[in-house]
Amino acid sequence: MPYIPRQSDIDWTVAHLNKVSHNAVWTIPMNNTVWRVDKVNRVLKLAAGQDDRFFEVLTAVCAKIGYRVIRAPETPALLSLGSDDHGSGKTKTK
Repeated sequence: MPYIPRQSDIDWTVAHLNKVSHNAVWTIPMNNTVWRVDKVNRVLKLAAGQDDRFFEVLTAVCAKIGYRVIRAPETPALLSLGSDDHGSGKTKTK
């Protein structure tokens, strides 16, 4: 069954993307994924991690706000985060 985004999902995602800069790294510990935010082309790139149910959810939410979601693996060196970059455990960006 395809995921239908709630308005709160859409609002949260828009607010988060408005806070981050172009080419930011967004990590989501709950499903162990790392994303690259391409604000110029309006693309979220799955840079590391598994394509899972959350990928489907984020794809549905982003479709509502004019973003595409793609798989675009990156090397760990490009995605390295320092120990001081850890947030609440729900999401973090650098």
